[in-house]
Amino acid sequence: MATKPVTVSPPAAAAAGCTATCESYYTGTQQPSYQGDVTISYTNYQVIARGRIGTWKPKRIKVSHFYTYSGGSTSTDTITYRSSNYGDPNPWNFPAVKSFTDRENPFEFEEVDPGTVTRLRTVKDEITGIEVEFEGGYTPTHLLVNSSTTENPAQLVYDPATNLLVADY
Repeated sequence: MATKPVTVSPPAAAAAGCTATCESYYTGTQQPSYQGDVTISYTNYQVIARGRIGTWKPKRIKVSHFYTYSGGSTSTDTITYRSSNYGDPNPWNFPAVKSFTDRENPFEFEEVDPGTVTRLRTVKDEITGIEVEFEGGYTPTHLLVNSSTTENPAQLVYDPATNLLVADY
């Protein structure tokens, strides 16, 4: 099982105990039609981000790639994946479910058979960095307050249907 280094940002999230890891879970080969008559070897990875419940939650993952093309030219790119649930499950897994049948982002690949196509094509895609950005940094107080107004001091709020105090945190 291969791993990739992961950076947690902002630094305050890391200091608060937020963590993220990236591990491979499947390696396979295939002949994708868009690559012509070639074979590629690919590896799928899963990023697992753990926030601090009630204070920090995963916001997005940035995966940086280094591409090599036939002919020797290269390029870089960073792809951002946003959390659709903003950390409701903890940990947040990306991808959420491991699929063992095809390439699944994030993944990297390398051409293992040069094939016969001479046009410019990607022959290698390497993941060079992963950053998990967290958001939050607040501390819930669990005090009964009305945050919908700016009254000072804060006024207690009662639910008119039950006449019970409403917790707003």
